[in-house]
Amino acid sequence: VPIPQDLVDGMQPSFSARDLTMLAHAFCKSRHRSQIFSLISRAAEPVMPNFTAKELQSLLVSMARAHHSDAALLDGISLQAQRCIAQFSAEALALTLRGMAFFGRRDDPLFTRALLELPRVLESARPADVAALCSSFAAAQVESRFLFDLVSPLVLEKAPALSATEWVLLLRSYATLEHRDEMFLSALELHLK
Repeated sequence: VPIPQDLVDGMQPSFSARDLTMLAHAFCKSRHRSQIFSLISRAAEPVMPNFTAKELQSLLVSMARAHHSDAALLDGISLQAQRCIAQFSAEALALTLRGMAFFGRRDDPLFTRALLELPRVLESARPADVAALCSSFAAAQVESRFLFDLVSPLVLEKAPALSATEWVLLLRSYATLEHRDEMFLSALELHLK
């Protein structure tokens, strides 16, 4: 049943950050997602400071799945993500950055802030998280020598644990960002035999 437009336009919803995240997740594949996401966009602004890192990641992934681009909401997500950057796990940060890349937000300050947070995040990162983080920067075309200075030694350290898919993601990221690293290529050749 479609939601009447006059009801959506006249609503002054009072949702929590968690409510909005759950709504976005539940309706990201719905036929009426544009109406739901319009409602979420309006309702999110007053509660944006209450979103946790995990809720921001979930909201952004749901927006990407729904193909719902809202510049004001993306700005709010970026700003709140920068505020609570220390809460992000490697996986949540990778998915959040991937969402920003999906919406073409290459120059978003969140990427710079994320780079500064990478030393902490990478300490507990799984091989899949490392590959996803690199892939996110590559998808957004955010070039950074600092990224590779942090990631390359970690990739070499975790090389035996990397799956073929993770190696391919990393290779694609290195190639997309035009970063040539002979030690990485040697490890890739050795571990993909």
